[in-house]
Amino acid sequence: MVKNDFLLRVLLFAGLFWITKPFCKFFGLFIGLNYEYADWMGIIGAIAFAYYAHSILFKYIEKSIVKYGEMSTTVRWLLYILVGLAMFTGFIALFNNFIYSNDPRKLMQQFLSGSWLEMLKAFGLLLLAFFGTLNLTRVLVKKITIQIAPNSSTHNNNTLNQAKPTGNSTPAQLRNKNDKSTIHGSAEFLPTSKFNQRYNQRTDKEMYQQFEQTGGYVIQPNVFKYLEHTHMITIAGSGQGKGTTAIIPNLLTRPQNSWVVLDVKGENAAVTARFQKETGQHVFIIDPFNVQRSIGATHGIPSSGFNPLIVGKYLPIEEISDFAAMIAEMFIPEANKNTKGDAFWTDSGRNLIKAYILHILTNKDIKDKHLGLLYEWLRLDMEGQVRLWVDMSYNELTKFAANEIQSLAVGGEKTWLGVLSEARRATAFLESPLIRNSFKSNDFDPMALQTSNTTAYIILPERNLNTHKTWLRIVFGTILRLCNFTAKTRVNFLMDEFPILDRMDDFLRAAAFGRGQKISCWFFAQSLSQLKDIYGEEGLNTLLANSTLRQFFGMNDSYTQEYVSKLLGETTEWTSTTTEGNSSGTNSNSSMTGILGLSPGSSGSGTSQGYSTGQTEQLIKRPLMTPEEVGKLRKQFILMVNGDKFLIDKYPYYHPNVYSGRYDPNPYVQ
Repeated sequence: MVKNDFLLRVLLFAGLFWITKPFCKFFGLFIGLNYEYADWMGIIGAIAFAYYAHSILFKYIEKSIVKYGEMSTTVRWLLYILVGLAMFTGFIALFNNFIYSNDPRKLMQQFLSGSWLEMLKAFGLLLLAFFGTLNLTRVLVKKITIQIAPNSSTHNNNTLNQAKPTGNSTPAQLRNKNDKSTIHGSAEFLPTSKFNQRYNQRTDKEMYQQFEQTGGYVIQPNVFKYLEHTHMITIAGSGQGKGTTAIIPNLLTRPQNSWVVLDVKGENAAVTARFQKETGQHVFIIDPFNVQRSIGATHGIPSSGFNPLIVGKYLPIEEISDFAAMIAEMFIPEANKNTKGDAFWTDSGRNLIKAYILHILTNKDIKDKHLGLLYEWLRLDMEGQVRLWVDMSYNELTKFAANEIQSLAVGGEKTWLGVLSEARRATAFLESPLIRNSFKSNDFDPMALQTSNTTAYIILPERNLNTHKTWLRIVFGTILRLCNFTAKTRVNFLMDEFPILDRMDDFLRAAAFGRGQKISCWFFAQSLSQLKDIYGEEGLNTLLANSTLRQFFGMNDSYTQEYVSKLLGETTEWTSTTTEGNSSGTNSNSSMTGILGLSPGSSGSGTSQGYSTGQTEQLIKRPLMTPEEVGKLRKQFILMVNGDKFLIDKYPYYHPNVYSGRYDPNPYVQ
């Protein structure tokens, strides 16, 4: 609540009243009322309008002060214009009376009838409003004081004394901007205007060019954009708008790079694919389960297939074995090794898959190379397996692996069947004809991401995540491996629901070294605890430390709320304590006279009462935001950039006049 708000309300009401009254009166005359009734209509109509309009303006001013810590230029000029118009209206009225009332007797008659008196009153009120507003504006701009309800109280009661101290403290993000004390901490939220000053040097005339002809990340549509190529992480709970306020706005801004989008629901492709294509991007939608068709996407772009083994033709021969090992690790992750007993089966199963993939990649007699062959080979009978091993023994890159496999099989049927069972389990998702057909197609060549502006949407419906997650891991692992080459075009990964991939060390390496290879990753997760469970404390710190931009909002779990609160740091603020106390007491005395003291003498009694009050102020340490305050963020998000902290309003892509005409209907937003 702003101090002296009554004066501000009166000024706003008076200005709006005198502006509106002539128009309401004119409307009354226009509809046929006589002069007297039209005058009453002008008064009543102006009062009604001024009442509602001044409340709206006052709330806007108060919101501006709370948000920015000062009166914004827009609000200041709004007050100037308001009072200026009111004065202009009064001057016009006075001018008309002077010009059209040349008869002194008529002027006197008007004065005595009250019309001149009314104008003098109006003129006086307008002058008061003008100078009062100027003074109030100066006070508000220089010394903003926000009154916050008490947040603590203590009571101390006893029979003789009762004290009632009350304490008032101000939340850190709303502190008086003139209080510069940092004795207990210096964390603070910077005004949003500082974002463009520090990270986005531009003039207003350059705004359109900035958003449409530069790379980087859109932080808020048409307002903030971070121009440097870096990594970013967003943590927000389910249904809080990660897609509508972060992912889709970036895909609706004219692209200058390549995009790889993890699109679990197919929402991003449905809304943005047409625009991406119209801007000249080469657009591929890898959607083996035809999600786009089932949700009614209108962009008209057909689904593409992707054969990971196509990457083999770009690799030198000495890197082929490592590439086969990478794909095998996507089938059976290292993280699956829980005990020493499990390690033998998982390692042996992974090595078997690696050997078969390596043979597919390097056998010149195999013209149609795809992972469907791996599925078929692992399900050959023993006679077919032996023939395959013999064939592998003639391949320079697989002959040693073939010997090891044969030794394993000869060593015991039970052992061989256990290893084979592990490999078959890991490749079971390839049983799906849709997945096998997608792996056979060469529609999408990931090398295009680095040579020309290309956008690839990778879609896997939620219902298939548990059974076909490996397909996602293979696709992203392959693209990341190929992006390790020197690229002409930067590749930006938008990883919505990133934790569903489970642990992928390639992304940790990309976070640490990807910027030098023209790779930028934007990771999205529902909580930090998700990432901690998958990557551990060290992996979580790697992702956070290498993300120049960190965005948080709508967080529901306590671990994330506490982590973010600590990440924001602590600040120093004033708290005041007022004590009130009262005390009371009684006393009596008596004396005896006479030689032996047996004769009555004198006696007396009295009462005393006291009242005291006092106020103390002290600087205290307080979190910039408590965990509870962090968890309540819904309409704003916390943005941390290189140690700077901002609170920025959220705007969805469908906010009026932002991306009108660029997006297609969203099947998930009614």
